[in-house]
Amino acid sequence: MPAAINSIIDLDFRRASVCIKLSQTMLRDDPELAATWRDLHRDYMTTRFPHREPFLTPLDLVGESVKLLLPHPRYGYVAEWLDEWREVSLAIRDDICRERGITSRELDAVLNAELARRRGVIDDGSGN
Repeated sequence: MPAAINSIIDLDFRRASVCIKLSQTMLRDDPELAATWRDLHRDYMTTRFPHREPFLTPLDLVGESVKLLLPHPRYGYVAEWLDEWREVSLAIRDDICRERGITSRELDAVLNAELARRRGVIDDGSGN
């Protein structure tokens, strides 16, 4: 499972980093498109988490925002990569949950613990 956990974390960090850069580029070069992406992301987050205020920075391409950017001549190929990385990450997550008999919430706890370990938040006694 450690290799799968590393793959998920690597894919998710790569995706988030590219989304941030894409958002910055769009804000600079195509502010109207960036605003549309932000609004689509806000709508998605509001629908998914109706009990809290949405986080308005588009750190991920999901749903309608993918449909918005895939046909775009300048950003479409990046949207395609981001969507593929997301799908691969989700598939690995599903495989782990099925193989280990754990819930996605339990997997999230494992991923969060690994991220905390990498940041040095958890002392595992190794001195790292």
